[in-house]
This record gives sequence, C-alpha cells and structure tokens, in this order.
Amino acid sequence: MTYIIGDEPCAFTYAQDIRVTCQDLHVELSDITVCPANWVDERVVLTNLDDKDVVVSVTGLDALGMDGAHYGHFTDLVTDLDSVPVVDGRIVIPGFYAPAERDKDYVICVTTFQTTPFGCSDNFCYTITVQDLVAPDFQNCPKEPIVVDAPAGWCSSFVNFEYPWVEDNCMGLYAKIEQVDTTGLKSGDLFPVGLTILSYTAIDTVGNQSYCELKIIVNDFHTPPSVTCPTDKTQTNDLNKCGAVVNNIAPVSVDDNCIDNVTVLYEIKDSLGKL
Repeated sequence: MTYIIGDEPCAFTYAQDIRVTCQDLHVELSDITVCPANWVDERVVLTNLDDKDVVVSVTGLDALGMDGAHYGHFTDLVTDLDSVPVVDGRIVIPGFYAPAERDKDYVICVTTFQTTPFGCSDNFCYTITVQDLVAPDFQNCPKEPIVVDAPAGWCSSFVNFEYPWVEDNCMGLYAKIEQVDTTGLKSGDLFPVGLTILSYTAIDTVGNQSYCELKIIVNDFHTPPSVTCPTDKTQTNDLNKCGAVVNNIAPVSVDDNCIDNVTVLYEIKDSLGKL
C-alpha cells in the first residue's frame, strides 16, 4: 500500500498468515464380527457438514470382494466406494454377504472430505472380522443304542429312528449332515441281527466338522443255536510242560437260523469244574 505524506510517497507492506481450520466431521463406525457367508447389514456414514461438495470414499471393500463377498448376486462382488456424494448428511455402505472365511480380518477405511479449496476432511477405519471357529453341535447324538428284537424265525428286523440333527453357531439348523458309513442303511430299513454302527458327519460353511455314531442292535432271542460236540478226548501233557496242545476239538456242527450271527466260544475248566 502507498500513501503520500507531504511531497514524499511512503510505502509499506502488511502481511498476515491465514490459517484455515475446520471442525471434526465426527464420523465413526465400530468394529464388527460376522459369520462366514452371512449377511452384513448396511452401515451409514453421517457427517455434520452441509452436503455441498462433501463426498465419501471407502476402501478395503475390494479385499472382501476378492474373497467372495457379494451384493446378493454372486456376480456382483463387493467393491470400494469412490467419492460418493453425501445426501442429507449421509451415505450408505451397502449390505453384503460375507466371504466364506474361517477367521480373517478386513480393515475398512472411510474418508470424508470437501472438494472445495481448504475443505474439511476426516478419516477413520474399522475392522470387519469374519469368523467361525465352532463346529456344528449334534443335538441328539450320542444316544443310547437302539435295541429291537427280530421277529420269530427272522435274522433281521425293520428299525425306525430319529436321524441325527445339529445346531450351528452360524448356520443354525442348516449345516450339512452326511452319512459316512458303508452300510447304506436308513431309518425304516431291514437291519441284520447283531450290532450295526451308523456314522454321520456335520460340516459348516468353512469346514468345521463334528462326528456322530448311532448304534443299532437287533436281538435274536427266539431260536437258540444247536451245537454237536466231538467225543471226549484225553491228551498227555507235552514234554516238560504243564499243558498240551490239543487239536480236533472244534464242534462237529453248529446250526442256527441266523448262522452268520453265531460265535463259538471255548471254556477250559479244571477237574473241579472251575474255569
């Protein structure tokens, strides 16, 4: 600036630094933990500035999409948001289905800023943890063996039973249950006399697995087996031994209506009849 004082011009300058300040946008979202493949609710970013020239960007969503997170359709993978305009003081981070990861953290960072010169900005991050460390829990297994009697003259019996079922911390009642034994037998089928063990596994989205066995016992009490024994046999003890190897003492014949379920047991008694 220049002033005339008398006949002499007088010049001086004046300078002042200008500090531009802006208020905190007060944007904050808390960390969350979700189950694999479950729905993650939409999240709302609120700002305390006028909508004019205010935009929001969200990063970290691409990593979720790369692991399979999607917006309701498997082809629409989750992606970052870039400079989304604020409307009515807010923008929405859309909901999505979480990826099928057993235990993984995703850091999501939100940046809110004004596009005008000296515009305010704010940045914060939160963590989405996708986690499932718990195997499905069988609710009715193990249980006491299921015992039935075979009808007279039969070597088998029809057996009905409740199938094993599970609850899962993330999948509820929808964990996958498979029968893994090789019998091929189901409820309502004809089970043979004796013990049959049915085996089941339950597995959730990320591979946590539990195991269950169901025992089916079919008794045959109606027709006792018959056995024809060989004649008595006397055997001299082996040299320098207090005993002897005795051959040819097997039953002459064994008969039963369920011959496949017969077992021959031998007992040795002394002269007093003691085992």
